Amino acid sequence: MYEYIKGILTKITAKYIVVETAGIGYLLHVANPYAYSGKMNQEVHVYLHQVVREDAHLLYGFATEEERQLFLNLISVSGIGPVSALAIIAADDNAGLVQAIESKNITYLTKFPKIGKKTAQQMVLDLEGKINLDLEDAPAQSKAKVAEETKPLKKLWKPCWHWATRQRNSRKSRNSLKELLILLKTTSSLPLRCW
Repeated sequence: MYEYIKGILTKITAKYIVVETAGIGYLLHVANPYAYSGKMNQEVHVYLHQVVREDAHLLYGFATEEERQLFLNLISVSGIGPVSALAIIAADDNAGLVQAIESKNITYLTKFPKIGKKTAQQMVLDLEGKINLDLEDAPAQSKAKVAEETKPLKKLWKPCWHWATRQRNSRKSRNSLKELLILLKTTSSLPLRCW
């Protein structure tokens, strides 16, 4: 297993970079190779993860240890492989990703490449409470992005919640559930479960 590599960056392509050290060029698959474009022919320090398959030995590179740990967490989820995990990390919104997992925001998670509804639900199930990125240093922009994604959901829940509260307070408990179900069936804009 490799921890990191320190060497001269000699090549950048759309999917990988090449780092030369001790006369050997190591091909490293990275999330965003062009992020290294300012370091061409300079010494770089890249954290590594090796994936051994039947047909290939692959090295994946990361700018920080936290990014590598996020990658390892992502590939532990059923349905997410190394390529999908790199695509998620390439979106460069790790804080937003963690916040979406913690708040169970499936809609936000499905916006990442190759992530459908079932995989997003599996991500929440497997990773909720397990990712420890320092969100204090996270840009406010990514937190605002997640908040923006959840606004429409909050708007849908609010009328339903107030309606159910009014019904409970007026002691119409027997009929309120029936009325609520009728309301849900007739109003397509409200979620199916709002009580």
